[in-house]
Amino acid sequence: MVRAPELARPTFSDLDTVTLRTVGIDIGSATSHLMFAEVVMARLTQELSSRFVAVDRRVVWTSPVLLTPYSDEGDTIDSSALRRFVERCAGEAGVDSDTIDSGAVLLTGTALQRRNARAIVDELAELAGDFVCAAAGHHLEAILAAHGSGAVERSEEDRVPVVNVDIGGGTTKVAVCQDGRVTGTAAIAVGSRLVAWDHDRRLIRLEPSALDVAERAGVALRPGGTLTEEEGSRLASTMADLIVSALTPDPGPGAEAFALTPPAALPGGRWELVLSGGAMEWLVTRADGCGDLGPALAEAVVDRLRSAGLDQRLMPARQRLRATVVGASQFSTQVSGTTIHLGDPDLLPAHALPVVALGDIVDAPDEDHAATAVGRALDTRAAGGPPLQQVALSLRWHGAPAWSRIRPVAEGIRRAVASRPQLRMVVLVVDADLSATFGRILISELGWQGPSLVCLDGLETTDLDYLDIGRPSVNGGACPVVIKSLLFAPPDVGADTHRRPPT
Repeated sequence: MVRAPELARPTFSDLDTVTLRTVGIDIGSATSHLMFAEVVMARLTQELSSRFVAVDRRVVWTSPVLLTPYSDEGDTIDSSALRRFVERCAGEAGVDSDTIDSGAVLLTGTALQRRNARAIVDELAELAGDFVCAAAGHHLEAILAAHGSGAVERSEEDRVPVVNVDIGGGTTKVAVCQDGRVTGTAAIAVGSRLVAWDHDRRLIRLEPSALDVAERAGVALRPGGTLTEEEGSRLASTMADLIVSALTPDPGPGAEAFALTPPAALPGGRWELVLSGGAMEWLVTRADGCGDLGPALAEAVVDRLRSAGLDQRLMPARQRLRATVVGASQFSTQVSGTTIHLGDPDLLPAHALPVVALGDIVDAPDEDHAATAVGRALDTRAAGGPPLQQVALSLRWHGAPAWSRIRPVAEGIRRAVASRPQLRMVVLVVDADLSATFGRILISELGWQGPSLVCLDGLETTDLDYLDIGRPSVNGGACPVVIKSLLFAPPDVGADTHRRPPT
């Protein structure tokens, strides 16, 4: 890769403003692409807060779109082809991995089901930069697509809820946005490239969930068979019915068989609708497609929305095909405040710390109640899996930051952690400017003897499952943080609900 002088690494000398060089790489069911961007984070000095918020975002370079390469058998992703693609893009953009501060490699849709999925994103994340995180999952994809499409920002500007529907190659994601936040997400197993064909309309790709759609549509599918235009239209119409049914209070019989997550609670009263995803790009390009259901599905969705009376809610998307990669490159990272506690900078970067929400322990009557609540939260997070070795404890603070209120919470955390010797690292994430205070009390007053301790502030961890923390700035003042979901499935994921193609 070639270093670009204009993208020299920031020094973070001014702690009121931090500029991050970011990358987003989206490996989807149908297509893969990436984006380099700059995100300017500013501290809320006027609110006497050390929390950083994004005040400017700029796209530096956008890649061409690549059809996601699979092996001839279709059960693995061609890692060599993807690596060459990323390296070529970085060279053309003039970007060296050393200039990248943060970002995410996302694996989305049915690409999650390939046997080498986890290895692919880990390899590309390492290739792209020291703190580029490997991430996957329907929840995270829905959130990032809603940011990239502009639905989240619109919900704040228009003061009405906005529902973003992102229709990809293998899955469709729904995100409910209210007041500038994503309040609910859902995913269903329908997409434009569940089936694909060559120039003779002979099937060259047949995803498991396509069989369920075909049965519902009355179409017979088999590997190596052909698909007529009429049969393709029926498949697209059936998928459109399922997508639009997810936007109604009663999805109808059989729709639950296609649900990949619990449904999202739709807003009541007036709300707006934004459509994003690769399938919706065909409404603009008006091309013949690339051997899949994209154009037919886009037209069918718009037709079904019109029939359901939902077309009047439609608002333009800022991005369609690139919504998720925009979200990954420009909306995946937060920056901790300047009141962090970090005993040993060599602890960072740290990856994939499960977030444990501590609930309402701020008003715990004493240390015993706080310790019990923290212990219960840790046990709940670890239920059904191996003992936790590293965690991010998420604490929401309200009311006065009095020592008499902070100390019993800190002691409760210390006791709960001390009783779990398997823990090797604990990150306390406070949404207020109290992390340094908690660090001093835990270390100096309570004699913390447990695992390595990091305290961060000014972060929002609602709804997301894992935390990645980058190295602090040169003077220890700020840390980039990615809050994400991880969902890497074994090869037979979905076998209970979606059938394998017949051989």
